[in-house]
Amino acid sequence: MHALGGYLCSENLMILIGAGHTFRRKFEMESFNTFLPDFLRQSASDNDIAIIFLAELWPQIVGAEMAANSRPLSLNGKSLLVAVPSEVWKNELTEFETTFLNNINRYWRLSLVEHIKFTVNPLNRS
Repeated sequence: MHALGGYLCSENLMILIGAGHTFRRKFEMESFNTFLPDFLRQSASDNDIAIIFLAELWPQIVGAEMAANSRPLSLNGKSLLVAVPSEVWKNELTEFETTFLNNINRYWRLSLVEHIKFTVNPLNRS
């Protein structure tokens, strides 16, 4: 997701809108700060959409260093599965679960995630 000139621009957002998903709010180029929170709250009811946005926003939610060593894999109900590259990172990030939960839920402005499970899995960054 990129903010250009104060406006929201995302390839994933365009794909979601183009795929026929409808939202209560008419899509327009709106200021990033007014559009995103409402859109995220509306997307929270669909785990497939919510995980796309979690992945896109992960660096802003958990910070650059943590995001470089983790990535959200799936959202099942209110349980988030996050991949990490090693047992060391799994142990390290498990200590931050409460912080991650607070950051995610604050970003969405609702209780999107109640539990995070960290799993060792190659991150396959391209």
